[in-house]
Amino acid sequence: MRIGQSTNSIRNAPDGSHAKSRDIVAIFLISLAVRLIYVLGTGTAVNFIDDSPRYDLLSDRALALNFDFEQPEFIVSPAYPVFLALIKFMAGSHWISVMETVQAVISAAETVLLFGIANLLWNDRRISILAAIGHTFYPPNLMSVPCIAQETLFEFLWVGSVYWLIRSVKDGTFRSVCISAVLYGLGYLTKSHILLFSPFICIYYLLNNDKFLDSVKKIVVFGVISVLMSVPWGIHNLRTKGAYILSASGYGSHFLVAHNDEFYTYLFDPPPRGSPEWSRLNKWTEIPVFIEINAKRHETGMSDKDFQRMCYSYGVQWCRDNPDKLFRMNLRDIGGLLRPGASKSHQPFKIWLASFLVCAPVFVLAYLGIARNLFSDFRLHFWILGIFLAMVIYVYQFYFQGRFRVITIEQFYLIYCAFMIDFILSRMMRKDKSVAPLRDR
Repeated sequence: MRIGQSTNSIRNAPDGSHAKSRDIVAIFLISLAVRLIYVLGTGTAVNFIDDSPRYDLLSDRALALNFDFEQPEFIVSPAYPVFLALIKFMAGSHWISVMETVQAVISAAETVLLFGIANLLWNDRRISILAAIGHTFYPPNLMSVPCIAQETLFEFLWVGSVYWLIRSVKDGTFRSVCISAVLYGLGYLTKSHILLFSPFICIYYLLNNDKFLDSVKKIVVFGVISVLMSVPWGIHNLRTKGAYILSASGYGSHFLVAHNDEFYTYLFDPPPRGSPEWSRLNKWTEIPVFIEINAKRHETGMSDKDFQRMCYSYGVQWCRDNPDKLFRMNLRDIGGLLRPGASKSHQPFKIWLASFLVCAPVFVLAYLGIARNLFSDFRLHFWILGIFLAMVIYVYQFYFQGRFRVITIEQFYLIYCAFMIDFILSRMMRKDKSVAPLRDR
């Protein structure tokens, strides 16, 4: 069974799988062409973003078979540095061009997966094609393709895991469960925050199986496989760092970076963009509380495990001392998750306006589409609610980051946006048909 194929016939595709195969090939090639044009048009200026030097450094370590990925802030998830090291090994001095091409192919494959998810949910060719077109040209998902960053690889693995998760409840096979679990494991080894989605996977299986025992079997298989994916990395860190780490270790440092006075100032009274103070507030190592903790770390030689624990305790103490500030920050974080576009306070006005104009229609239509489908078939569409709730937990526990929203849930908004566009168009066409006979009288 191919991407997006279900047991029902495909609406608007009279020749079945052959038509769908042609759709998949066309979608992949168009999406790939758009990404390659974007890569060529941007040149090398966008290859390096904030995290890029870190991945460049760690991939060089991996190339030398050194898998110590500890950084001053935390131990980094292993999948992307290893992925980049493989590209460097194969491509040599041309590794940036090869990386851009590979990431363009991966992103185009993600477009096909989104086409498949829409097909699984509605078995409707027009909705599926609209979703694929949306992802092909959607700037927030397109912009990371040429970057030395986790985003493109993560999105592909994450979307693939969700596709096979939905397919596993549609076709009922353990093969689909296993594929989803493998991709989920690789996904959280790329970016660990999707581990927050784990409880909702269990709920999704419980909601979508007639027999409780079948749900339990799928949950156990999924859980065992996805946890086993972490074993090589976990054992490596247990031997070298004294702690079994599923993916990244930064729960404490990420918590603290979002719960201190400097970050509160950055959110609600930011200095002028580009100023020395702006640059200082954007660097963890230059925040006083981190300077203090790092000094203690160097004095005592504490491990990353103890460092994370100390960071977390400092962050918790700040929350206890500043409940009003914490409440205001939590409201802002939830608002940021719901609000389309970039942050108006932290981006130039033109960038904010452009992002808002592009994203607002997608968000509004997606919210309407999600609500309508949850009311009509809550069990099948619970997965999108689960992702949203996992993101709520993340921004409440840590902080809102626009790029995390883009790579974790916005691509799925495109699917529900496509559903609403199709719904509105269908209503308009039915209305025109009903009005036409009256005009002829």
